Amino acid sequence: MPFPHEVYKTQRIVPIRFSRGVTGIPLLTFPDLDNRGWFRNAPGGNNAATNDHGFVVGVMQGDTVFVKVTREKVDDAAPLFVTSSATGTMTCGTMGTGLDPMTPTHDMFVQITGVSGGAGATPNIARVQIRHGSNSGPIIGELSVWVFARLNVNITPHNVTISGAGGGAGIASAANVATIMDTVKAIWRPCGVDFTVSAIQNDAVNFANAGVAAWQAEINTLLNTSFVPNTINAYFINQIFIAGSPGVLGLGFSRPNSVAFGTPNPGIILADQIPGFNRSADVHYLANDLAHEVGHFFTLEHVDRRNADNPRNDTWALRMLMHPVNTRFGNPAFRNDTGYGVDATDGAGYRGALVSMKDLTDSGNAAHHSTDAECTTARTGIASVAGPY
Repeated sequence: MPFPHEVYKTQRIVPIRFSRGVTGIPLLTFPDLDNRGWFRNAPGGNNAATNDHGFVVGVMQGDTVFVKVTREKVDDAAPLFVTSSATGTMTCGTMGTGLDPMTPTHDMFVQITGVSGGAGATPNIARVQIRHGSNSGPIIGELSVWVFARLNVNITPHNVTISGAGGGAGIASAANVATIMDTVKAIWRPCGVDFTVSAIQNDAVNFANAGVAAWQAEINTLLNTSFVPNTINAYFINQIFIAGSPGVLGLGFSRPNSVAFGTPNPGIILADQIPGFNRSADVHYLANDLAHEVGHFFTLEHVDRRNADNPRNDTWALRMLMHPVNTRFGNPAFRNDTGYGVDATDGAGYRGALVSMKDLTDSGNAAHHSTDAECTTARTGIASVAGPY
């Protein structure tokens, strides 16, 4: 399978490439891949002595997921086979059959099943190996698979009806809470984080204006409404009002921020709309915001510890869940594709939802992002004595 390729000085040639199997909204069985950079130091675990080259995907123990494989510099008819470097950690095969050989097409799918995961912040690691010619042929591409044991987090959604001082019918959130929760699960699943979602609490409060919770007294009342301990309380409402800040669609108060801001309890508040814009039907938008705020409960900071007034705008940062700005609207075209595609209804790119796994350094051993390795940080925070609540 020779191919002509002109090389000036040095160049890395990639025969096959791994990528997320679908575009659009995050799905449980099609995880995002940490495809930033190429080399990273091993995080320990059962392969502590071996460094990884290439991309990384996370899988929860017991889950089966699918990853796309594209023949970049390999003929579509070339016989390719898929093997696992450690079947006690992870098994893999051709999508739909689990058997070899791989489909003789340009884009193929590999199914990956997590067998034994690391219980703490350090995963067990195995590699999907794409081989040419036979099951024992030369390896032409590898995908590092980090397998995690299930780590549970409790979350309680509240749909709040807000009545106004003048009486009349109150206004509740119109968000599809159940579907939003499913999407949040899909975003965090590659880190081995699962959620026990309690039944939706249907709450009712009386504020100055129907459907609106104003900063700060009404927000404090909201965060004290039907509060459930030992869980992340997420309040879905129609609208948030903060004087001088008309575009607020969400607020999150994780410990210790709840103390710093003077709120009675930690919690997350998500609004359907701001004046002139309603996102109540936009599951991806709402779920991404909720998953981002949940990340703060897991001790994650914004990418590179830079907030909305000075965010990083490199493409790696924009792909990440913890970017401080929702990059979906009003940005140059190059920012519209964060790996999740474009929404056909408004032409804007879906916001990124990658929880970084790699802890990358450059040739000078300087960190690319000071907040890298978010999966490790999150699992450490969840399992700590303080916990996520």
